[in-house]
Amino acid sequence: MHSNIELITTYLNNFLTGNYNIYLKNILTPTEISSIQNNIYSLENPDYPSLTNIINIYNNILLAIYQCLNENNSNSIDQDLFDKYKTSDTILNNAALLKEFLSKKPSSSSTMFNVSVEAPLLEINPIYIKYIALYGIPKDFIFDPDLLASLQ
Repeated sequence: MHSNIELITTYLNNFLTGNYNIYLKNILTPTEISSIQNNIYSLENPDYPSLTNIINIYNNILLAIYQCLNENNSNSIDQDLFDKYKTSDTILNNAALLKEFLSKKPSSSSTMFNVSVEAPLLEINPIYIKYIALYGIPKDFIFDPDLLASLQ
């Protein structure tokens, strides 16, 4: 009992001093919690209700630390996703960064059934770019052939 109480106290001290990322995250597992709980609950004695209260307090401390570690881990994952999306947003909203990003990926390829296909990312005929610049994007993306012919 005494060693388990000391262990929980050590966990609590590490948690309160901010060592939970390094120390507790790797040690305090559901298996470890179950083992400690079994050890301290085995000492319950109906003749000593105060001991039962102490055991319950330490058990609650242990569970609270574990729950906080899980929340912290979840927040770390959320922060990583936020950083990833922020980077993506920055690239998508900056033409120079987008061009740089796309230039690093000149073509894509995929393999299916042992067949490899290479395709450029996107190539637009300059005539269509000129058409859009002069007349805008056509309704339903159907280009007027007479206007296209006049641009050649």
